[in-house]
Amino acid sequence: MKRRLHSSFLKLSLSIGLLAGLYSCEKYSSLGEDNNKVVRTPYGLYMGAEDGSIIHTNNGIDFNIKFPTDGYPISHIMASGENLFIIKAKLHKSSNEGKSFNATFEDYELYPWESMMLSSIHQDRIYIAGKFGRGIIYSDDAGETWQEEEEDYLPENLPPSYKISSYAELGNGTIFAYSNKSNLLLKKVNNDEAWEPVTSEGFFPVTGTEYYLTSNATHIFLVDYNGRGGAWYSEDEGNFWTRIEQGDLPTRIKYNAAVSGGYGSTLVVGTDKGSYFNDNGRFVEAFGGLEKETEVYTLTHKRNTFKNDNIKDYIYMGTNTGIYRSEDLGRTWDLLTKGALQKSYKSSF
Repeated sequence: MKRRLHSSFLKLSLSIGLLAGLYSCEKYSSLGEDNNKVVRTPYGLYMGAEDGSIIHTNNGIDFNIKFPTDGYPISHIMASGENLFIIKAKLHKSSNEGKSFNATFEDYELYPWESMMLSSIHQDRIYIAGKFGRGIIYSDDAGETWQEEEEDYLPENLPPSYKISSYAELGNGTIFAYSNKSNLLLKKVNNDEAWEPVTSEGFFPVTGTEYYLTSNATHIFLVDYNGRGGAWYSEDEGNFWTRIEQGDLPTRIKYNAAVSGGYGSTLVVGTDKGSYFNDNGRFVEAFGGLEKETEVYTLTHKRNTFKNDNIKDYIYMGTNTGIYRSEDLGRTWDLLTKGALQKSYKSSF
């Protein structure tokens, strides 16, 4: 049987404005419009601060305060359709652009990595790591009600300690769920189908590790939060894993966040002592614009697609000294915040 928990609150609309960006050379259409400067699919970035405030931008230049300081740190933030979700003491939902929030769910299992929550556009479902059963809790109605995955949709003979702790999604809509306790991976192709176990070839260390998932359109990644097991990627939906060479990336420190720049095995890892990127299969320390041993708490990838199909990728990073942006897959960084916005940011989407 499904266990359901209900919450009702206001339904207003959350809108994300369009960005008319400036980019690249002059190239005019027959209508006199530069299609290399007009954004067809813009992004919206939300950053949650340690003081409880939320800021938003469409371009990394103009920031708007969506929610004021209240003294309660935001550990996780996620936009889903017209709604905004944050985790403070509980999971809260806003349907009015972050002006106000209402508690919607409290039986989640809190993990430090951001992929404990997932909003799937392809499967039209929100997932969160929960305390019940195998930890797979989802909502099909934009976060109004939550339910535990039925046993009939789960593989048989799962280990007693198996409990989902992170999620990821590929560009084809396949969703993955991982248990950091049992180190086993599941996948779901459609939301009305059962979860399938993924049999992985090869070996990655599991003693003293806490792996979490992240992904891009083609690859899924496992990153050890404890810094012992390193970072791994799979380009065949988890059947075979390749380790990114340790390189400059320190061991036995917290790998607080990880994000891919949008394609292939590109990966940026944020730690207690700076940021590191995958350079041809080996981690290299970011070498521009970032003070040494900056504490990195959160990373997120954003993309602008222009009318002529050109693409511009950005990686945003929340740290103990403010918000940074990289336009070269994590090699160099620019500090974006100053004044009242120069604070510690713990979450992003």
